[in-house]
Amino acid sequence: FQEHGIQMDRKMATALAAGIITDTLLLRQANAAALRRLSTVLQIADLYVEDVIAVIDGPGQRETRRSQGLVALQGTREVVVNGWSILATEAASHDQGIIVVDALKRLGADVSLVSFPREDKAMVLAECDAAVVRGATLDLASLMAEAVPLIGAEDSWGTPAIGRIIAPTSPAELLSLCIELVAGSLRKSKRERRSADLVG
Repeated sequence: FQEHGIQMDRKMATALAAGIITDTLLLRQANAAALRRLSTVLQIADLYVEDVIAVIDGPGQRETRRSQGLVALQGTREVVVNGWSILATEAASHDQGIIVVDALKRLGADVSLVSFPREDKAMVLAECDAAVVRGATLDLASLMAEAVPLIGAEDSWGTPAIGRIIAPTSPAELLSLCIELVAGSLRKSKRERRSADLVG
């Protein structure tokens, strides 16, 4: 908006700030670039983070999200590979998925996977602990890209610690595929470390 000389009003700034805050799991996954963008947007409209959180957590929304999250967590599957815990479940929506990914991490997941419907497709959000990225050399961006040709996915995105994929399949099928990919990567990582130790 600034580059094109578009004046941002308070509503626009609130919407952009809400997008940054929710996409970074309430700033828990925000990097320096996201924080710079957020501060610029807040300054333009004389907003505070609390103002935006109040909009995100409107009347009854927090309670609704908590209830939906608890329902989703009841169907959680755990797969343990080489001591790393993968917690995976289905959710009802994108918003619920973001909350459930964070809840799975708080439950001790090394890798959290949550699937949900998105129009006539499915989406999986994935997040892993920094220890898994370093210790098991897991890279969710690479795994998501690897899954694209396997299932005819339409979109994938990620960083080593966060990933997302959208495919024309059911949430359950996409979740199962992602569990297999992550588990396979964790198994492969252990074999490669063993080989390196033997060579060393």
